[in-house]
Parts: sequence; C-alpha cells; structure tokens
Amino acid sequence: MTSIIAHRGASDRRPENTMSAFRQAVTDGADAIETDVQLSKDGVPVLIHDTLLKRTTGASGSVHEYTYRELQDLSAGAWMHKRYRKEKIVSLERLLQETSTEETKLVLELKNSNIAHKGLEEAVINLLNDYEKIQSATVSSFNHRSMAYTRELSEEVNIAILYAVHLYRPCEYAKIVGATELHPHYRTIDKSWIDDAINAELEVIPYTIDKKSGWKKAIDAGVTGIITNKPKALQQYLHPPEQAPPEEPEPTEQTEPSKLSAPSNQKEPSKE
Repeated sequence: MTSIIAHRGASDRRPENTMSAFRQAVTDGADAIETDVQLSKDGVPVLIHDTLLKRTTGASGSVHEYTYRELQDLSAGAWMHKRYRKEKIVSLERLLQETSTEETKLVLELKNSNIAHKGLEEAVINLLNDYEKIQSATVSSFNHRSMAYTRELSEEVNIAILYAVHLYRPCEYAKIVGATELHPHYRTIDKSWIDDAINAELEVIPYTIDKKSGWKKAIDAGVTGIITNKPKALQQYLHPPEQAPPEEPEPTEQTEPSKLSAPSNQKEPSKE
C-alpha cells in the first residue's frame, strides 16, 4: 500500500503550511502531513518553508528575526486569496494539539541547512515526546548531520534523509546516519536500489510528485509512499471511485413484442 504524504498540507488548494491546508489534507485522505519547521526569534518551532517571509506573508526579513507573537501579526494566507487572510503562521505545538486524536502521521522537515536554528532538534523532539507522537512522527532534513544528531536525541523517532542527488549505496549511508526512511528527489528513484532499501526495512518516499506519470513510475519502482502537493488527486488515482452501473429503465406493459427486443429464440448480442 502506497502512503500519501501531503506536502505542506493540501497545498494545491489551500495556503501551504496553514491549519486550513492541514485540515484539508486530512479530509482529502492523506496518511501523513509534511510540513517545515523553523525557530522564531524567541525559540518557538513554527511551520513555514521559506527563510524569508516575503512570499507567503508579504513581510520583510527572515523568520528567525521575529518573535512568535510578532509572526502572529502576519497573514500566512492572503497571498493565495483574500478569503484566507486570517490564516496565521502555525506553531508546531498547535499542529500537535490539533492532531492529538488523529491517526494522521507528521513528517517534520527541519529547515536548518542554510541557518542552523540552534536548538531546533531538541525543541522538536521535546514537543513530540510531550504529545506522545515520538514513535509515529518522522523528522527529516537535507542537513544529514542534523539527522544524525536527532538520532542521538531519540532512539524512537523515525529519521529521514532528504536528498536530490544519486547517493552511493543509499542503504548503507542511511544506517550510518541512523535513518529509517529515504526521501529522495523523484528523479533519482530506481527500482534496483529501492528493492534493496525495502529488504533493509527502509521506507522510500520520494518528493514531490504531482503528475500521474510520476505516480505510476514511483509505484512501479516499489516506493512505500509519495510526497505530493495534490493528496486528493493521488488518493483518487490510488483508489479510483467505482462507477455505478446505469440504471435500468422501468418495465412497461406492452401488447406486442418490442422491435428492439431480441427474438425469443436468439441470445442477446454480447456487450463486450
């Protein structure tokens, strides 16, 4: 069974990384919500992708230059449509509170490749422990040193390494880092090493695939999950709704056999 991981929530239809996008992802049938984590100036883990605030909030400067309270004064949804102007930058704790009774898993990408965000790993692991999500969540990053350190902080959490290049012996490398999952760019997936990964009990979840051709290639290669901006479309692709058969017309009384009816001594022609 291929799992559906909603990239920044249902980001094709709602403003990315907002509660609206996360709730829509659950409604759309996603198995997991992927989101990005940074630290505010006062050390609060917040869910936003870009280092700069401009694209999704219109504000100047970087996320880590604002306190959490200051970030709450910004709109995280107006860029998509005015109907989302009240959407705010979400804290990780708020998302954990909202999903405490849900079976939906979380994939938390630490955005610490360009800015270190000292203490980010500890803050995330502490919150996952507080909300008893440590075993069901996955922490990922392009910063593989950070992932090795996260493994030192917790033996229970799932660790994923993100990468956009062809790794040499990815299964062996994952063991060195302490990873339980590989999150490769979709163009690097290949059935030969994916089979090895599955045999090594590693999850293989490529990013970010939004087209049917890409979904088919990934599924044929044997991936265990797909990260997508279109969780509803992927859900329908994986589980197409059954088409109801056309309704039979109500029978009517006839005094003579219908000319469209097959003669009684002949079989009806095949519909195939």
